Amino acid sequence: MIAEVYPIKRLPRSMHAFDYKIPNEIQVVRGDLVEVPFRGSTLFGIVRLVKDRPERGIKIKELIAKGSIQLREEELSFFEWMAFDLAQSCSSVLHMSLPLPPKRGDTSYTPTVGTGSVTLPRSEADVLTRMIHSVKDRRELFLQIPDLKRMTATLAAYCATEPDEKVLVIVPTVQAAKAVYDCLSFLDPIVFTADQTNNERYRRWIAFRKRKSGVMVGTRIAALLPHHDLTTIFVLQSGDANHKQSDRNPRYDTRYLLWELHNRIHSNLFFLDVSPRLEDLSWFADLERRVWSRSHPASIVDLNTERRESEHPLFSQTLQRIVGETLEEQKQVLCVLNRKGTAARLFCQDCSFRFPCTTCSTGMAVRDQMLHCPRCLDSRPLPSKCPECKGVNLIELGIGIDGLCTVLKALFPSATVQSLSKDIDLKTVSEAQILVATQSYLDQMKPIQTEPLGLIALIDADQTLYIQDTRSIEETIRAFEQWRGVALNTGARFVVQTHEPELFSTILGDPEALLSREWESCRDYGLPPFRRWVRISRKEEEVRKLEVVFHQLQKELATIPTVRSRKPELVNGGMQFFCSVEPEHAETLLSFFTDLPDHYIIDTNVFP
Repeated sequence: MIAEVYPIKRLPRSMHAFDYKIPNEIQVVRGDLVEVPFRGSTLFGIVRLVKDRPERGIKIKELIAKGSIQLREEELSFFEWMAFDLAQSCSSVLHMSLPLPPKRGDTSYTPTVGTGSVTLPRSEADVLTRMIHSVKDRRELFLQIPDLKRMTATLAAYCATEPDEKVLVIVPTVQAAKAVYDCLSFLDPIVFTADQTNNERYRRWIAFRKRKSGVMVGTRIAALLPHHDLTTIFVLQSGDANHKQSDRNPRYDTRYLLWELHNRIHSNLFFLDVSPRLEDLSWFADLERRVWSRSHPASIVDLNTERRESEHPLFSQTLQRIVGETLEEQKQVLCVLNRKGTAARLFCQDCSFRFPCTTCSTGMAVRDQMLHCPRCLDSRPLPSKCPECKGVNLIELGIGIDGLCTVLKALFPSATVQSLSKDIDLKTVSEAQILVATQSYLDQMKPIQTEPLGLIALIDADQTLYIQDTRSIEETIRAFEQWRGVALNTGARFVVQTHEPELFSTILGDPEALLSREWESCRDYGLPPFRRWVRISRKEEEVRKLEVVFHQLQKELATIPTVRSRKPELVNGGMQFFCSVEPEHAETLLSFFTDLPDHYIIDTNVFP
């Protein structure tokens, strides 16, 4: 008898299973873990299938031993689907996903004891009860919940009322995993994250695999362990970018994989976040979305009307007054200005014209002496005068946290002002009366048990509107709701400064209408979920060589129905291009990638 085996090792996408002779004393079936000889060493592998005999004339090696693990059919077929969908070899996907048995030592799991808990104000008890009833009545649901604390409370209440279920909880970061674990300690959860050693992950995986019920909390790597007996999957902060692995192979989106998994094993699937993504509107119908009814008030400051009376164009008189009141109350002020990844905007000082895109009306960003639209990718030269009033008093609005600190020190000379970015520890600046922070504040703060604040002010809430990203509106909504959730959790007043007050009024009053317009824009511009987009890149110093091979590749892609390709562009050390296909023809496109050489880096699920 012959076993076809997937070696658990990084292998080129064109390599599949290898044949091994099964010794008489060993019995194996599909899904068994085995040890095999491979290129002068010994590896673990997973049996793909067992057959009667090899192809004629081929001398093959024998299996060495059989392991103690067997993947069920639902699990192994999921890995095989994943490999095809990600344009990777199944061996590489197994290598990324499965922790391997330790060579020596104890494989038993010793749980640790958490010390935290999660409590909500009594006034929100009815809201929580309503959420739990909704979850119990649905197999698929999106829950719009303002912060991680309330997401964790919802999760804890569900698990407490459904003690016989086997639950997988996926969070975006190790910090969030530890915080959620701490609050669920009464359930004896198992934590599974990428910062653990292989041996630690193996012990935890086997321990959870043996349980008939229980909870596993993990980062995206935990989503790659497809337990066939899972009853429910929760994805917390489901819109967070960390749910996708974009920087190394295999490039995968946890949310997309879990959607497929829950359909294969018939589990429940619940996404929890401050606002839905456009993909969520596709996956979860109107009847499958619920909103946490208790929200936090927000004050919107129109910078257009206040700019002439203010001492700085990005610090209004209204905000200056509110900061002063907060300091008098001896409460801390948090000013948020996320300078990373943003571009300056062109602004007419005479008439406040903001240079919208002539194609789709989105605000345009200044970069390399050009105006660029983040949505439709249109661009045009930087003008010398305003098309509205013909004035020439044009300025590029944009300020960093250091510049804002200088402004605040001048406005409030008696207050201590400090800045926080990713290279500064929050503990070293936590006593400042005014703290100027980037998005790194969210990365460093305690996500559930937070310290009280007096005021959270978004200094320039329009920043995300001008990033070079077709998700700019979606990201603006998410950032707004994320910081509003922090304000709710810390008891802080929430103030938003903007040149687009109507947009933020819509976010407050009718965000569904705004997302619906974005949905229609995605349809018009052929963006996900209406078309599936793929990015193909290659590292090569010779630009001309890349141009030739990419031209040939795009020519071959053009033979696939509905495929469209964008013009290749230079990136650091190489070149890339995007192509898209209608969903019903995606399988044909993915099949094309199966035998493509590995020097092509393929991300099969991108939002261009």
